[in-house]
Amino acid sequence: MQLIENALPAGHSVAVDNTNPEVLDRKPLIDIGRTYNAQIIGYYFESTVSDCLARNQKRSGKSQVPDIAIYATLKKMVLPSYAEGFERLFSARIAENFTFEVKTWPAEKVIHGQSDI
Repeated sequence: MQLIENALPAGHSVAVDNTNPEVLDRKPLIDIGRTYNAQIIGYYFESTVSDCLARNQKRSGKSQVPDIAIYATLKKMVLPSYAEGFERLFSARIAENFTFEVKTWPAEKVIHGQSDI
């Protein structure tokens, strides 16, 4: 957070490369961005558990996590929402030739006070 607090007032862009599976994980990041009038953009990376496990096995040292960490993150995963304060949202997935296919996240409809993606 300190790095973000240093970068934003200096006019630098910031990218947070972390899973942030829950709304409460994302809230402080969105709040600090709002404090400095930063544009809040989110990317949800679509993946399957089997793909995550396979990629994790290719890691070594501290970058490899126990398989249980992948399952625990999946259990906590809450899809991002514009209601959290994102100005733009995208979904991304690995496509052919190790490129990414990126799509604009659909606008949410509010039905009886609840978001419905």
